[in-house]
Amino acid sequence: MAGKKPPIIIHTADLHLRDNSDERWRALLDIVQVGQKEGAQVLTISGDLFHEDVNAEKLKPELRKIFSGTGMTVLLLPGNHDSGAYVGGSYLGDDVVVLDDFLSPWESAEVCIWGFPFQTLSREEILARLMVVKDRLFLHKYNILLYHGELLDSFFSRKDWGDEGEERYMPLKLSYFRELGFSCVLAGHFHSKFGTWRLPGGGHFVYPGSPVSITRRETGKRAVCIYQPGENPYPYFLDSHHYQEVVVELDPMAETDPVVEVEEKLRNVHSAAGIILVVSGFLDSSKTGKNEEKIAREIKDNFGIKCLEICLEFRDVRFLLEDSLFQRFMAGLDKRHYPFEVKKEIRDLALYSWMGMEK
Repeated sequence: MAGKKPPIIIHTADLHLRDNSDERWRALLDIVQVGQKEGAQVLTISGDLFHEDVNAEKLKPELRKIFSGTGMTVLLLPGNHDSGAYVGGSYLGDDVVVLDDFLSPWESAEVCIWGFPFQTLSREEILARLMVVKDRLFLHKYNILLYHGELLDSFFSRKDWGDEGEERYMPLKLSYFRELGFSCVLAGHFHSKFGTWRLPGGGHFVYPGSPVSITRRETGKRAVCIYQPGENPYPYFLDSHHYQEVVVELDPMAETDPVVEVEEKLRNVHSAAGIILVVSGFLDSSKTGKNEEKIAREIKDNFGIKCLEICLEFRDVRFLLEDSLFQRFMAGLDKRHYPFEVKKEIRDLALYSWMGMEK
């Protein structure tokens, strides 16, 4: 496909917009700015731009302003949360195209972007509809598919799909694309994180993850996908709101004050993060000079405002460390020529076992 370079595409999904004053709305504004900064000509949103159909009616006037004059064509795909938001010729701006008809793609000189809107379909029905377009793909263009559904090859747990529950949504497999000729599938519905898979016939399947944390299950910095056909897609990390699980594992052999350890761990957390603090492991109160109650109270007093949630799972093992049998075990372990990390792992497993717990 020689000639003019294909357009740069910025891809996202699963914003679940509800109003124009929260972190989800601010994430959309950030995405548009990133697209302009990266020189993108196309912005694709593969489903669930809105949390519910009714939110679309409320937000349309503001969205028309945001999507206008950006230098990008905005391609929207209906998802399972907003499949009814685009019925009846819904207008979101001159630069916006709703891909609600699988056989009516958007085209430029270099690419053809097909949209498979959300429907309640079985795997067999999905495969049959994909095969319908096989002979319609443009041989001299990059063919790209927007899709909102569940990739069965992904090995995700149910929690990775946000709060969608146990229902299957548009399930498909990578093998469905073996003979189709799509250069990329830009998908939505998977919230947890950015992920890519190779298509059997070449090309990529991409989940960008939600660009803003929708539930506390979506932890870590959020991203959008930057993709230029012919190149590999890659994540562009945003400064949008997200949840961050911060784990502090206490070591009973350490002399450090556990509260100081927590403070140091929290120091470098991104300012946009909602922190879920987990303090686990073991402590020796004879070394820290503080018992479990005092440490727990100091952690809550010092960091309660900064953290959305604090989970205190640590245990004082002072009396176990003073037990003669355990001391003989440790003396024997010290004589072994194991690396420090291996000895620590064995010691911790022994502590859990002595206390009748599983690590």
